[in-house]
Amino acid sequence: MCIQEITIFLQRHIILSIIWVLLLIAVLYTTINSWLFGSSEILRDTAIYLINKKNAIVIDIRSQDDYHAGHITNSINVSIEEIKNNNICQLKRFKQHPLIIVHDNNVLAHSIKRYLYKLKFEEIYVLHGGIVGWKSDNFPLLLKNKALK
Repeated sequence: MCIQEITIFLQRHIILSIIWVLLLIAVLYTTINSWLFGSSEILRDTAIYLINKKNAIVIDIRSQDDYHAGHITNSINVSIEEIKNNNICQLKRFKQHPLIIVHDNNVLAHSIKRYLYKLKFEEIYVLHGGIVGWKSDNFPLLLKNKALK
């Protein structure tokens, strides 16, 4: 194919061309983003290993109501707004520990992960499937100091 044919195609199919360029940008963004921030989602078994063997800290970024309705044992509830406003005094002492971010929406969890990277936290993971996946695999949750199954 010569450049002249490509130019004619682009002119005749402008919408397809725009869509193709947008998809290319999205793929490049996703690839570069995952490369820069490493593989970040971990399965529940890996999370349990990190918690038990490497003293990982579970950061639950759901609302307080959702947190109190059932949360992972020893997790810390921190609001998204606190992290975005750099109001993370309770987390600063855990900079040397692996962090596991938990939420119902992993897109939000990944955005919070990026904020924490900017705040110099180094080892940060997102729990694959979030709290919903944790519940669906019948891992225990705490509800007002009582264990749920």
